[in-house]
Amino acid sequence: MDFTGKSPSFVFRIWVITTLVPMSWSFSGCDGCSDDGEDGAGDFGIVDETPFDVGTDDAENIAVEQIWESIAAAGRHTCATKDDGSLWCWGHGYHGQLGLGDSDDRLEPEQVGDDFGWTTVSADAVCTCAIRDDGSLWCWGAGNNGRLGLGEDTSDRPEPERVSVDDE
Repeated sequence: MDFTGKSPSFVFRIWVITTLVPMSWSFSGCDGCSDDGEDGAGDFGIVDETPFDVGTDDAENIAVEQIWESIAAAGRHTCATKDDGSLWCWGHGYHGQLGLGDSDDRLEPEQVGDDFGWTTVSADAVCTCAIRDDGSLWCWGAGNNGRLGLGEDTSDRPEPERVSVDDE
């Protein structure tokens, strides 16, 4: 497939397996393991062998349009942005890496705050960072070793916090 000339907001849907590796640009679904709910199926520890739409009430209705623009999977949690600028996370939340204000696991996608304007998301095993449409960088989750870029306080952050640099 040639995506030359397509904008970053080109609507795509992604096949997802255990680590949510993009496999197709036409459908956003999952199949694979869900130890911590990271596949968004609404269950723990179930191996889903058939792909399904993430975030729909009717898993059999694959025609339901879910317009996810970016996705980040980090082993035990997943976050994604939608075309309306909303940010959604699900899976393992022990360090607050879901950005939902607590350390609870989520079985299905849940919106991070009420804000819109999120454009890109990235994650590792215990933290998540995202960029907003104004270019600002926000991070949350495990703060050890300064991984969040939030200065001397390296405590875990359960909600997005803006990363700033001295010249801002």
